[in-house]
Amino acid sequence: MQSDGVKMYFFYNPGNNPYDLWVSDGTEVGTSFLKSYKHPSSGLPPHPFAFLNDQFFFVQRDEGAPSGTTFDLHVTNGTSAGTLNLKGTSSGYLQPRNLTVFDGKVYFSSLDGNWSICLTDGTIAGTITVIPSFGDLNGGFNLGQYNGGLVVSARTNDVGSEIFYSDGTLAGTSLLTDVAVGSESSSPSQFREVGDLLFFSATTNDIRQLWVYDPNAVDCSTLEVSSVDILDDIGIGGIVSFQVIGGTPPYVYQLDGELPTADSIFTDLETGTYFLAIFDANGCMIEYNFDIQYLIGSVLDNSKIVTMTIYPNPNTRGTDISISLELIKNTPNIGLVLTDISGKVVYQNEVIPNSNTFTYPIPTKSMTAGTYLLSVLIDGEVVAVDKVILR
Repeated sequence: MQSDGVKMYFFYNPGNNPYDLWVSDGTEVGTSFLKSYKHPSSGLPPHPFAFLNDQFFFVQRDEGAPSGTTFDLHVTNGTSAGTLNLKGTSSGYLQPRNLTVFDGKVYFSSLDGNWSICLTDGTIAGTITVIPSFGDLNGGFNLGQYNGGLVVSARTNDVGSEIFYSDGTLAGTSLLTDVAVGSESSSPSQFREVGDLLFFSATTNDIRQLWVYDPNAVDCSTLEVSSVDILDDIGIGGIVSFQVIGGTPPYVYQLDGELPTADSIFTDLETGTYFLAIFDANGCMIEYNFDIQYLIGSVLDNSKIVTMTIYPNPNTRGTDISISLELIKNTPNIGLVLTDISGKVVYQNEVIPNSNTFTYPIPTKSMTAGTYLLSVLIDGEVVAVDKVILR
C-alpha cells in the first residue's frame, strides 16, 4: 500500500491472479478498481513507487507480459482512464527502478542494453532519456538527492563508475568525487543526505564500506614528498633531508614516533629502517618509510680496496659517470649496483677488471634527477659505498 496522504493505492490479488490496482480515499464509495496487472511473483525492482502532482507512479508488468525483465513505468491519477503505461507504443520494456522525484519530474534508471537515467512528467511524450545508455557519460543507475540537485552513479572511461552531481540535464551533470581514484569503479549507491553531508556505500580494494562526502573537508591528496636527499659524509652519522609540497604549510615531521618537529633535516641516523609521518597545518598526514643501508663513506674495506672515486659528481643527468677503483690485488669480477633513495636498483653490472687499477663508465640517460647510492661488491660483499647526485 502507498499513500500521498489523500489517496491510498494498493494491489489486491484474489487467487494470485489477476493482480489488481485499487484506489481509496478511506470510504467505501471512494474505493474503486483501476486496472489489472501481472503478479510480480519474484518481487519488484528497488524503489518502485513515487508521488508527484496528485499522480501515483509505479513499476509493474502489464497483463500478458512474459516473466523476467518485463517491467514498465506506469502512472495513474486515481481514475481508470488516467491509468497508463508511460512506455507508450514503443517495443521493449523500460525496466525502471530507483524512482526519484526532483524538480517537478520523476527520474528513474532504465535498462536499454545498458543502464540509463530517464525522466517523466507523467505523459508518454514527456518520458525521455537524460543520461544515455552509451556515450561519454553512461551507465546511470543509482539515484539520490543532495544539495538541491541529483546525485547519480554513472560511468566515464576516465573515472569508472562514480558519483556525479546533476541539475537533471546531461549538460548539467559533472563528477562530484572520484572515490576509487583513476579508472577503477567504486559503484556508489544508497545515497542519503544529512545536512551538508552525503552518505553512501562504495567499493574500494574489493571492500564495500560506508563513505561520507563532506564539501567542507580539506583535500589532503595534494600533500606529498617531492624529494629526499642524503647529506651524509665520512665520519658522521646519516643525515636525511626532506622536501614537501602541497597541502597547507607549515609542515611538522615526526620520525619513529618521537616528538614532532618543524625541522625537515634528521641527523645522526644509524643504519636501519625509519618511519616518518608528515603533517600539514590542516592535520593532513602522509607517511614516508626509508632505509639507511650504509653510512656513505663509512664502508671501505681496506683489505680489498684502496680508493674509490666517482666523477663528475654531482653530474648532469644523461652524462655518463665514471667510477675509478684502486684494488689491493686483481679480482676476477666486481659488482656495481646503483640504487635510488628508496633502495630500488636502477643500474647493475658485473665488471672484469684488467688490473688492480681501472675506470668504468655508468650510463645515466634513463635515470631521473636525484640522489643515488653506488655500491661496489667483491665476492658478493659490499666493500665501498658512495653517493651519486644527478641534476
